[in-house]
Amino acid sequence: MSRPALLAALDSDATVSDAMRSGVVTVPQDASLRRCAAAMASHRIHAVLVIGRDGGTPLGWVTDRSLLEYVARETAPVFARDAISQPPVFVSPGASIASAVEGMLDAGVSHLIVAIRPQDPPEGVLTALDVMGLLFRTG
Repeated sequence: MSRPALLAALDSDATVSDAMRSGVVTVPQDASLRRCAAAMASHRIHAVLVIGRDGGTPLGWVTDRSLLEYVARETAPVFARDAISQPPVFVSPGASIASAVEGMLDAGVSHLIVAIRPQDPPEGVLTALDVMGLLFRTG
């Protein structure tokens, strides 16, 4: 499916708040990779948001894929901050799903932090999997 076809297939009335997951699983920047993996496994998610010491500034995402790549190496980073594989990209809850998908594709990320403004606490997360759920609804 081409990018224009993908964007056209999305419900033009759907907003990020229609598809997002409330809340965000976070780990501090000095968390171990084991702690990242444990958080992903216990919450059945594909990424955790790494936050800074300065009161929670999002630094980026550690994904399940990046953890697998690190496990395969002889030397792996010790801290979550060193295993970040996707930058923090923000989207407003009122934004259209199409604009959110464009943001994902342009930034090369699979997770968007949902917040009214980037300096606000995250309300939730919108993932590529959430978008797939909208595209391929069954029933």
